[in-house]
Amino acid sequence: MSGFDFSAINGLCRFMHVAHTVGARVVLSAASEKLEDGLERNLPSAVLENLLFEPDADRALERCEDIVLATWASDPASGGGLDDTLLERVVGDMESHLDRQVVFEDMVDELRDWLEPREYDAGEALVSLGEPQKGMQLLIKGQASAFDSSGARLFQCGPGDAVEPRGAFGAHAAETTMIADQSCRTMMLTPAVRLWLEENEEQLIVKLYRYLLTIESRGHGHS
Repeated sequence: MSGFDFSAINGLCRFMHVAHTVGARVVLSAASEKLEDGLERNLPSAVLENLLFEPDADRALERCEDIVLATWASDPASGGGLDDTLLERVVGDMESHLDRQVVFEDMVDELRDWLEPREYDAGEALVSLGEPQKGMQLLIKGQASAFDSSGARLFQCGPGDAVEPRGAFGAHAAETTMIADQSCRTMMLTPAVRLWLEENEEQLIVKLYRYLLTIESRGHGHS
């Protein structure tokens, strides 16, 4: 899956969570196997049950009509305000995500001359639990999953996320093991470069700190 596919999966996952919250079902048509697999791996079973797949648009529309008619037959008063509530919440969430991606891409472009590129194959560890870190890695391409010491999957990261951000601020041991779900590309910011930027590129480092605070407030990755 490309970075675009990953962004699409993230957006659909957020959409599915909102749909589940308001009691709506979602029907997708002609979804690729990779998209189906990505959704199945990233959605809780309760939310996944609200998602239906159809081979083409005609079949999907028929399924939607069946769902609407069945809902109306069981409760004619239902449905009022549901569409508006769902649309407003999803649009706001998607706009926020797209804004964050634009900020991230612009910021990385400005920082590119000071960052160290790194490449990882699928199945390779970006970091290992307890391993001393040489810096913070900004995930540019691909997706990776974090695991604890028991091997339990904790969260998933994608483009725009920071891997072990405390690594940019001095001695730090990785708090999880991060395994590439697919080929990944990161850009590393070392503590030495961070200090140089603080002394010589104040506006740029402030932009980075603001971005890190924004993604930290949203929590780790994507469940």
